[in-house]
Amino acid sequence: MIFKNGTNRLNLYVGDLSAWNGQKMMGEKMEFEERRKYPRIRLIAKVSLGEWGQSHYFYSIDLSVGGIFLETDHAYPEGSRLELEFALPEIADKLKLVGEVVRVDPPEARQSGTIPGMGIRFIKIDLDTQAMLADFIARELARK
Repeated sequence: MIFKNGTNRLNLYVGDLSAWNGQKMMGEKMEFEERRKYPRIRLIAKVSLGEWGQSHYFYSIDLSVGGIFLETDHAYPEGSRLELEFALPEIADKLKLVGEVVRVDPPEARQSGTIPGMGIRFIKIDLDTQAMLADFIARELARK
């Protein structure tokens, strides 16, 4: 994502917020690196995850061509490779792909307003599935 300042950095000015070390930050400039490679959409969908022949069901929060975030208090550890299967609205075939857990937000994250769960990066996705996913996301983004 490119921001108005022409970079992929989001510049924020913080006023009168307490830093985590207890000191005041008055008008300090903070930069946050935008790490997402692909635009994402909000999507609540039932997702089946399989590992070692067992399936578990979770619900997605958002989706991009590169990955998906699933809400859960019982996340797989980072580095886990999982088989994913889920349906998209208006598309008959279920998507089947392989992903790797790259981020875990623990249940305690709720206290700071973050949804607990796991971010999964797609690591094995065929070209037809990737194209179907990209088209779906583009249509959803165009509706907004």
